Amino acid sequence: MLGQFAEEAGGLTESAARSQGSRQCQHELRRGVRPPRRGHQGLRGQVPRDPRLGRGSWCLQRERRHAGPPVWIGGHSDVALRRALRFGDGWYGTGADVAEVAGLRRRLRELAADTADSGRLTLASAAFLTPPGIPAAVLSPGQPLGGVSPTATSVADALGRLVEEGLTACTLWLPVAAEHVEKAMEWIAAEVMPQLA
Repeated sequence: MLGQFAEEAGGLTESAARSQGSRQCQHELRRGVRPPRRGHQGLRGQVPRDPRLGRGSWCLQRERRHAGPPVWIGGHSDVALRRALRFGDGWYGTGADVAEVAGLRRRLRELAADTADSGRLTLASAAFLTPPGIPAAVLSPGQPLGGVSPTATSVADALGRLVEEGLTACTLWLPVAAEHVEKAMEWIAAEVMPQLA
């Protein structure tokens, strides 16, 4: 996820040439791309000027986008949100709670005035869940979905509140050992999913 971490964004925007090259590549990615032909010198025949990119660096070559997966762009900075509005089909976060989704929607509306319609973006996030009775293999890196002692009802309620706030897709990150994944998925299917119907 380009732009998710401040140090990545800072590194990408150190020089105007690198920043322009990044925007150009993202634009082409959004339109549909293929690797460059042998000997290709970059978009519009220009080689990026930033010496850190090296002679072998290339941007993506234009090709009409016939199909392909939606492009979701992550990050919380204004730069990342503008990038999502300009090039993305959606925004992807990690561990977003109701307050964060509300703030994100507000910020996207503010930034969209000159960029695009914020309502067209799919808002998605990973959520952290350790089902009851299954030991966590690692600590959850964020707020656990349904609380620290989740129940099927608390997980379903948390997902419902996220949907009401505008989240349209949620992936589950299960911090459990491999031998417990099947049991965790069975609990989700049997206990949580029926409450979401």
